[in-house]
Amino acid sequence: MIEIKELDRKNAQHLNKCDEEFTISSVYEISFIAGRFELKEKAVKLYKKKYESTKVNIEEFIKNPKKTVIFAFFDGKLAGEVILEKHWNNYVRLEIAIKAAYRRRGAGRMLMDCSKKWSRANGFPGIMAETQNTNVAACKFYKTNGFKIGGIDTELYKGINKDSVETAIFWYYKF
Repeated sequence: MIEIKELDRKNAQHLNKCDEEFTISSVYEISFIAGRFELKEKAVKLYKKKYESTKVNIEEFIKNPKKTVIFAFFDGKLAGEVILEKHWNNYVRLEIAIKAAYRRRGAGRMLMDCSKKWSRANGFPGIMAETQNTNVAACKFYKTNGFKIGGIDTELYKGINKDSVETAIFWYYKF
């Protein structure tokens, strides 16, 4: 059974405990045709990847009504979290992470549904998320949940690694 809980001081110890390594077996090649982004999946040699999540200041998130963290627990064990906060463009910036053992078991869908409800209830025009062309599973998840590509950035990750070939994909869900 999946239980959803919003961040409070009692469950703050669960923050940032969901980002885990994942295996990349394919990447998306991105093209822009007739005003639309198109993704073509291409197999690659398997490799592992792990992204660092946003570090949350609990006091800032508890006191600010335009920020929250929502957890998913599966049979009492932490399965995932979503960080939601007002971005400079008035959309909610979403960052979601599901522990490997709980992927494809419904926690991500439930957190996304809660994110949409929270964002709509707080008067935001929609939600935005950023992922990479190397994270095909995340891209498929966003697309399945009604998000559309609003833009890409081929340079974003070159500040971390000048030889990076990752492309940032910006996904939007509008109310």
